[in-house]
Amino acid sequence: MKRTILMGACLFLGLSARAQSTVQKPSESRSAQGTLYLAGAYQFAEVDLKTNTAKTWPMLTLAGLKDSPECEARHAPQSCDWHASETRLDLKSRRMYFVTPAANPGDEPDAEEETEAEAFVVWAVGLADLKPIKRIAVPIPQQSMPTILLIENGKKLVMSYRDEDGQSWHVDAMDTATWAKVSTLKDTSGDIQNTYFPTATYLAPSGKFIVNGDVRVWMKAGPFQAEYVDPRAKLTADEEKKLSGFFKTMADGKKVLPATAAASMNGTTLEIVTNEALTDSAFWTIDMETGASSPVVLPKYLAKGELLGRGEEMALFEGRMIPATQTEGFHLERTGHVAIYNVKSGALAREFNLPELQGAGELLCTTTDGGTAAYGHRRDELLLLDLKAGRVTRVAGKFDEFPQAKYTGACEFEE
Repeated sequence: MKRTILMGACLFLGLSARAQSTVQKPSESRSAQGTLYLAGAYQFAEVDLKTNTAKTWPMLTLAGLKDSPECEARHAPQSCDWHASETRLDLKSRRMYFVTPAANPGDEPDAEEETEAEAFVVWAVGLADLKPIKRIAVPIPQQSMPTILLIENGKKLVMSYRDEDGQSWHVDAMDTATWAKVSTLKDTSGDIQNTYFPTATYLAPSGKFIVNGDVRVWMKAGPFQAEYVDPRAKLTADEEKKLSGFFKTMADGKKVLPATAAASMNGTTLEIVTNEALTDSAFWTIDMETGASSPVVLPKYLAKGELLGRGEEMALFEGRMIPATQTEGFHLERTGHVAIYNVKSGALAREFNLPELQGAGELLCTTTDGGTAAYGHRRDELLLLDLKAGRVTRVAGKFDEFPQAKYTGACEFEE
């Protein structure tokens, strides 16, 4: 028996384990404007923004694959580690790219069986008819899914995968018009950050480097080179004073500010730090070109932060930490309060109390002006948020899961 291994980052974040249910089949042509696309690990959804209705398809059928009966339930733990991964949307060319195993998933292996390397495939699917345009075989069997990245406005597809030794990586770039391989390199540094491109990564506006949270991967001759941009380096003394309650004392007596990247877009990365009691949080951004930081925002409560539009605003979704139970992991539960701040000034722009958001939920993506957001609520309810007026609209449709757009899957508005 064979078992496909998922990319580690996807496993840690706990993909939804719900049964797939849909009867839609790809049609020959559909609306090209006013559409929201959602691509998860198991389900692809197309939302008509004029009618607020959705059609859904199983992701694997778009690649011509089919679950075996043993794999359809997707109970936790999953009986089969299959999913579409590393999804990228290119609305300019009206294509979707994603990675799958090369063959149908098998059934659950015996406990004593060792993991085997698998053959993987990168797919290009047309959004007009949801039919495959190109199937690109990954040259070397992998223990984990390879990653992909679109650069140069979708003109090139970059594919990263492990060598046979498991310690070095290949990075191939292909022309998406001709499918010719235009470059290839081998990274033997042993640093996976140089060549790991999860769906949160993107090419910086300058075109000089790839952004992965607060890491920039320089695209120079030879192997790519990852460089950490310290989000604390250019904080002013006044800003550090504001953050005094968030410093943590280490075993050696040193005090550190444990900031982590919460989101990134358009060359701006949003940083978050929480206190040890998990009751308060603070946010600021860094410019990935210069390292310059924006004013610190202290909402005086625990929140999940998101960048809106092109990164000019941030939305803070207030919440409280819920301890893990037998059926659900440790998570932030929303209160329904949303506050939106100007990134450049740190000033509060507007705030709303939206009871419809209470409970578990996640902002999936926004329009380019930041005015409308797709929001996955309680795993199976899709909401559209008007972040200018503070209104919530429910989308009609059956959703078995939503993409975790920063880690696996894709979400994008076609405006």
